[in-house]
Amino acid sequence: MKNRIFNVLLVFTLVIVGIVCIPGVGVMADDTNNYEIGVWWVNDYTPGTPLNYRDDSAVGFYDRLVDAGWNGTYCLGDYSVYETHFKKIGEDNGNDDDYTDAMDIVYYAGHGWTGQEDSNAYCPYINTMHDNRYIEYFECEWGDVDLEWIMLDCCYVLDAASRYLWHGAMDGLHLICGVQV
Repeated sequence: MKNRIFNVLLVFTLVIVGIVCIPGVGVMADDTNNYEIGVWWVNDYTPGTPLNYRDDSAVGFYDRLVDAGWNGTYCLGDYSVYETHFKKIGEDNGNDDDYTDAMDIVYYAGHGWTGQEDSNAYCPYINTMHDNRYIEYFECEWGDVDLEWIMLDCCYVLDAASRYLWHGAMDGLHLICGVQV
């Protein structure tokens, strides 16, 4: 299963890299016309259910794009992953303009869990308490600065019950891609 997911992500990555390498066709790059990637992963869910290989998926995705000429801006894991990195400005110390929305593509690998405030929707779940541990759809506004694509490699976030809620997080974002396990 791990290899199948990685292969799907690899194909998606190669399509994106192919699109941005064609002259005249590309993403909405920032002023410098650099294409940035940022990734996060969480393996160590203590207490809880630890995951294996989330770092392998995220770092592999990061390395492939950097090898293709993208600017690797950050590659953070476990206790360096903060909910505030994903939250919109003005939403409980959110600073996505400096992290998530400062990139062209972002990848998050970790657990998906039911939200704290909206238990009907799944969300990325982290293990640090920089506000709380849940990145919920109504706290996000991705794409209003530079972000075009976000990959959420966590269970159920875009399942049939909650995917319709995540469209509100897209403000100029072209695609939210998720994994259902």
